Amino acid sequence: MGKPSKESAVREPRVRELLLGHLSHVEGLLWPGADALTLDDVTRCYPQLAAFSRVPDCLELQRRHPELADLLKAVFDQEL
Repeated sequence: MGKPSKESAVREPRVRELLLGHLSHVEGLLWPGADALTLDDVTRCYPQLAAFSRVPDCLELQRRHPELADLLKAVFDQEL
């Protein structure tokens, strides 16, 4: 099995639940259905919110959830 993609990582139920749990506490975040956003759109915005310290960043999430480390890294990998 190769390195997980960002798309597959945000679709993994454990990762999705973790990210959405943190995102649910971000004030002013638009949720699925608002302005045609999908659940995938919302979870994909997680790295940008982490960059602004609105939610735990990749290293903190990996520290708290080492069993999800590879999937979490894939979520935060930036495409060039």
